Amino acid sequence: MTSAQTTGPRRLIVQTAMSVKHWLAPATVLFVSHQLCEVAVPVVVGLVIDRGIVDRDVPQLAVWLAVLVGVFVLLAWSYRAGVYFLVHGIQRAHHALRMRVSERTLDPRGFGDRQRPTGELLGIGGTDVQRVAFGGLLFVHPVAELAAVIAAGAVLISI
Repeated sequence: MTSAQTTGPRRLIVQTAMSVKHWLAPATVLFVSHQLCEVAVPVVVGLVIDRGIVDRDVPQLAVWLAVLVGVFVLLAWSYRAGVYFLVHGIQRAHHALRMRVSERTLDPRGFGDRQRPTGELLGIGGTDVQRVAFGGLLFVHPVAELAAVIAAGAVLISI
């Protein structure tokens, strides 16, 4: 029995993601920050309109415009930094998996279950490994999206 058969595909994806958790954890935090800023934009725009424009209060308008600029700066920076950490984590996981598959391919015992043609081994070393490595996305984006849904719900309830 091969290690893939004993662990299963889901477990392999989890193990792969956990092997680069020091990259995926900051990516998750940064994507959560990005999503929360996305939720904050319409709220802050509403405050700019209500407190600055409708009330004709120039100091309040300046304050809320500055807050809006700050939200957009944090939104953009969070996304760029989150992508940096996410891509590096996925690339490191992808490389580690390719090395494991290469080692198994070059091992005289092969994969243990049956002889495989070279094309199948290349397929496993290419697309299958990439799909498993991209499993890290399953741990980053849903957390950030859930945070956005909760924050948007809280904003709507408070309004």
